Amino acid sequence: MVHTQKSVFKTHLCNKCHILCYIRNMNTPIESFFWYDLETFGTDPFNDRIAQFAGMRTDTSLNPIGDPVMLYCRLSPDYIPNRSACEVTGITPQTLKEKNALPESEFIERINALFSVRGTCVVGFNNIKFDDEFIRNALYRNFMDPYEREYKNGCSRWDIINMVRACHDLRPEGIQWPHGKEDNRPVFRLTDLTEANKIEQIGAHDALVDVRATIAVAKLIKEKQPKLYEYYLGLRDKENVRKVLGLGGPQVKPVLYTSTAFSSVYGATSLIVPITPTTGMSNNIVCINLAKDPAPLIAAQGKDLENIVFGQDSVVVRVGVNKIPFVTPANTIKESGYQRLGLDYRLCMQHLETVISHMDELVLKLRDIKFNDALQDNDPDTAIYSKFFSDYDKSLFRMIRRTEPARRLELKLNFQDPRCEDMLWRHVCRNYPEILNEEQLKRWKVFASSRLMSPPGGNINIYLTEEVLEREIQNPETAQRTKDIYKSLLSYLKAVRKYLGMKDRV
Repeated sequence: MVHTQKSVFKTHLCNKCHILCYIRNMNTPIESFFWYDLETFGTDPFNDRIAQFAGMRTDTSLNPIGDPVMLYCRLSPDYIPNRSACEVTGITPQTLKEKNALPESEFIERINALFSVRGTCVVGFNNIKFDDEFIRNALYRNFMDPYEREYKNGCSRWDIINMVRACHDLRPEGIQWPHGKEDNRPVFRLTDLTEANKIEQIGAHDALVDVRATIAVAKLIKEKQPKLYEYYLGLRDKENVRKVLGLGGPQVKPVLYTSTAFSSVYGATSLIVPITPTTGMSNNIVCINLAKDPAPLIAAQGKDLENIVFGQDSVVVRVGVNKIPFVTPANTIKESGYQRLGLDYRLCMQHLETVISHMDELVLKLRDIKFNDALQDNDPDTAIYSKFFSDYDKSLFRMIRRTEPARRLELKLNFQDPRCEDMLWRHVCRNYPEILNEEQLKRWKVFASSRLMSPPGGNINIYLTEEVLEREIQNPETAQRTKDIYKSLLSYLKAVRKYLGMKDRV
């Protein structure tokens, strides 16, 4: 079944039915969705590793196609799993062995093949900020393009978490919305949403359980608020997002934007006005939150300007047009809807007039702000966003992938990018240590040992990790389940040290 989008980017409130209306068609049809979730050994996509992948393909009516997919990823000995992550998921390095985990190279290759089936829209729950970043980094480390599966062959990606938030804020009817017991804020966790709406979800922090829950929540919104569902599906296309924002048009128009930046007891939506793309990064649009007074920003200069832009209560927000933001015109809701969101509509309009009267100077101030998105990192493992690889180097990557692992280090490759030589060495050692000769294995063990002594990302070294684990195991207040997990992790770390020839703790 091929799902062709109905009109998507421009919205207004119909006077009679008060629903989102659409006037443009998407060019790319969706042939299927692939829903997925990851369990990981930490929260840092640059330095941590994936433990478990689960996915399920559905048609555009969200009916299953084929069997679910479950994969586990083998760890390499230069990495220390985060003990808290193991505690949350219950997955330990021993679990991976029991599940016949794949080397990361083969693990991510199989995932990439699933994601790259023609017409696939890959979707999850908070995957844009979390899971997709782990996928990108794993592809990058293993000489596969981190981005192609997001746009080639009619493929795309989506993320329903902001649709859920926007549904609560803009079209809450027909769905039960859980709230926190202490602060009464709306809660958007999968487990709470499924429980409140009597959707069966047995277990949590298991990738396949979470995939099924994500599909169930999407079905609920598709059934209860189908126009909002279709509208947000259209925002997969960043050009549609640009048109909603209206930047560069004849009139400055405010838009509603749903984001965790605005989380409150009322919801997660505010009224913003787009100002300018950041210099050199046209996908990042700098905006002003109209719920706040822009006067301090207008008056600020030099260091004060930086403090205001990057301060905790900043009036400045950014919208990534390529990250499927939920944006919609200001007249999507009535003035009473603004009251329900805790927004003073008339005050927002006063702030808008102030912004418009100072627009030129605000553009000059904000377009060159450095948001430090591009990580300048000397470690090739974490330098995915430092720059793009050349077409020439990409051709060498394809050669690497076509070559059997035992011969990859024998390839005489004249890379243009200085990252690549170290990347190839680490790729082979991490995935296929069994093919290393005596000299290569010795070099690899020295490297892995140094990583465990000085882990990237500011994490504590292997000896301190073992010390913390032993202390928690001996602590009578530590739950038995946690103790068992920590014992497994401690046993694994000791085995790794022995394999690498590292000394015992004194």
